[in-house]
Formats: sequence, C-alpha cells, structure tokens
Amino acid sequence: MGMRWTELRPRSDWSIPVIAKRLNARHDWLNGRWGTDPYRLLDAGDGCKPVTSVKGAVAFISEGGCSFFTKIKNMDESNVTGVLVYALPGNPIQDMNCIGDDCSTSINIPASMVHVEPSVMQALRKGSPVNVMFQITPSPNFFFAINQKGELSEMGWFLYPTFRFMAWQAQFTFNEALQEQLSRPAVVIPVFDRHLMQGEMGAQAVVDLPGGLSFSLVTSTMTDLSLDILKI
Repeated sequence: MGMRWTELRPRSDWSIPVIAKRLNARHDWLNGRWGTDPYRLLDAGDGCKPVTSVKGAVAFISEGGCSFFTKIKNMDESNVTGVLVYALPGNPIQDMNCIGDDCSTSINIPASMVHVEPSVMQALRKGSPVNVMFQITPSPNFFFAINQKGELSEMGWFLYPTFRFMAWQAQFTFNEALQEQLSRPAVVIPVFDRHLMQGEMGAQAVVDLPGGLSFSLVTSTMTDLSLDILKI
C-alpha cells in the first residue's frame, strides 16, 4: 500500500499521460476496488442524476450539487465500473465519506477524487476517447506503537491523515493508564480503627505511612468515616 496515483491518457497518440494524485473513498462504505487494467473514462456531469450513457465505463463527475453518496449511488444505478470525482478549480480534494443512514447502503463500485485536469475535460467534451489507469506507489502507511509494557499496538492506517488517529492514540493511552491503575489495589491506611473517642478532647492519631509511599505520588485520596456509638 502507499501513495495513490491516477494515469489519464486523453488520446491514444499521447506519449506522455496525465498523472494525477487521487484520494480513494473510505473502504468502510464502498466495497469496490480498482483493478490494474485500463478503464474507459466518460463524462457524467455532476452525477446528481443517473446517466445511462456511461454504462460499463468509469464516470467522470464534478463535485458539488449533491452529496458524495448521492453521486456514487446514482452512478452505481447507471451500472458504471467506478466513479472518479474531480474537484472544482481552486478546491482541494476531499475525504469522500457517507453520513448517517447512508452508510448502511451497500455500494460495490470503487470511487476516488482527483484534481481537475483541463486537457482531460477538453478531450471528453470533444468526444475523444480517454483511458484511465490506477496505480499505487509503495510507501509506509501502517503504523504500530509499543506501550510501556512492551506490548505491540496498532496506531492507525493512514489512508488519509486526520486528527482521528491522534484521538485513537490518546484513547489507547488513556485505556492503558486506566488498566494500570485498576490492576494495582488501593492503599488502605487505618487511622482511628478501634480507637475510643470520648470527652471534649476528642481523639488524635499519628500514623506511619507504609514504606515507599509518598503523598507526592498520590493522585487522589478518599476518606471513609464511620462511628460506633457506645452507650454506658
């Protein structure tokens, strides 16, 4: 796995193809995967309505007008092989994801987002054949970490770097610290255990702390107080 690139060849006589970086849609709601063979690329407008003329090809659609889910669902109903969404001029490519109940709908075609390429758009509007291929440049993107106990833990898969991975790591660190605290029993120090308190002077007690215990290392303390009243 690694960086994902899209090769667009607007005409068969072009010796140098157009190379564009792509961002695949989230795998947890799209089940399709790109193959390594060339695909036919056809213009499908903004994808907010089904387009029967793109059947069997990769639909090239613009962002905006409707949600990514609506676009890809319409193209799936149009029986396309996959969907390539291009960002409008000046806009960055986005993380295409589903929202709410849309995530429960199974879609079995792949989808990716790329920057707009004027030469590709011109070729498609002229009716020239355009082929597209999908490539992956190997690079490390699967990260692990070792906690203080020497245990190996997965930190995340950097399909697209977001702050979610930092949140997952913070959650992992919190859970590890919590388990460590729960595995150590609390230190109980009796103070007035079986101590008789009477008269106006009340009672005093001096307690020696267990060896190795320092209040500077104690994060929280709790006091348990109960009185047994003795009537004479």
